[in-house]
Formats: sequence, structure tokens, C-alpha cells
Amino acid sequence: KSRIESTRFLVETLNTLTKPPHVFLSASAMGFYGNRPEEKVDEHASRGHGFLAHVTKDWEKEAHHFKGRVVCLRFGLILGWGGLLKKVLPLYKWGLGACIGTGKEKISWIAVDDVAYHLLQAIYDKSLSHEVNFVSPYSVTSREFSTLLAKHLHRPLFFKLPAWLIKIIFQEMGKELLLADVDVHPQKLLNVGAVFAYLHLDDVFSLMF
Repeated sequence: KSRIESTRFLVETLNTLTKPPHVFLSASAMGFYGNRPEEKVDEHASRGHGFLAHVTKDWEKEAHHFKGRVVCLRFGLILGWGGLLKKVLPLYKWGLGACIGTGKEKISWIAVDDVAYHLLQAIYDKSLSHEVNFVSPYSVTSREFSTLLAKHLHRPLFFKLPAWLIKIIFQEMGKELLLADVDVHPQKLLNVGAVFAYLHLDDVFSLMF
């Protein structure tokens, strides 16, 4: 609700300006697509099911009330020194890293440096508009992610956090956030010739560790 209301406030304010910006970039999320096992989706895919999919749709709807060009940035898992990695690194360094779910769930990710580059591209490239997936072209499974992280940290990977336990601990929200299985493709970025500094997950972890 706070994201929707804050976006509405920003758009209403910008629309009253004598000289408003030519473009409005609005953060969004790949949660729009919901849970879609064994399916690759791009920006033309329909909305998925679940709470996050509905919230994301309403969030983007507010952004599109802006009178100029709108780009809704559907972010995948952003990898840098903060965010998720900052939270899980201590566990992995202690040898307590775990594979989440079945290990087959797809994780669509993007390096934080690529986010910065493509944000500039979204600002200046007028052919980019509406919804744009901010993810690497090469997703990984949750097992590949966990195994590769443990490998680069030179730590074992003994544990597994099964889906049924996640559902008990985190309930429906945990299920949608941690167990969503969707292979998101950055078709619009590729269509405009976008270049990714980090195409593969190993590229990111090799630089970081």
C-alpha cells in the first residue's frame, strides 16, 4: 500500500509541474509474473496469481498516470554487497548455507552494476517504455545459486530448507517471496542492444569473492 500511495503522490506532483521531466522511472518487481514453473516469460506475459502479482500490477498502474514516458523497472534479485547477500553471507561463512525449496526453482537475478548502467539507458533511450525486465539473460536454479556461492566462499553446503518448512514459518508471503519459480527474460533490453557486464552468476561471484 505504501508503495502504491507514494507512487501516486509522486506522479500527481510531477504532473502539476510547469516543466515536468520527460521520463518517469518507477521501481517494480518480477513478482508481477507470479509462480510459473518451467516457463520463460518476457514483458509481454500476463500477470500471474497471488498477492505480489496483484500489488505489482496496481503499483505499475499508478506509474502510468504520469503524462510523459514511463518505464516500470521489473527488478530481479539484485546482487551486490547489500540486500540478500549481506543477510545470507554470514550463514554461508559459518558453513550454515542452505538450498531453498526443491533446488529446481528458477532465480532471475541481475548485478547491481548492470542495474546502474541500464537505469541510464532507460533514461536516455526513448524506445524503452512501459514495463522492462531488469534481469540477466541467464537465470539459475536455487541449487545452482547456493552451490556456486558456497564454492566461491570455500564452504560446504550441507543443509536444505524444504518448501513445507518455509510455508510453515513464513506462511503465504514466504511462499511467494522465497519459493517463486519463474524464468524472467530481459527481452526489451536485448531488443535495444543492451550489454550486460555480468551475464553469468559465476562472473558476479568471481569478482566479489
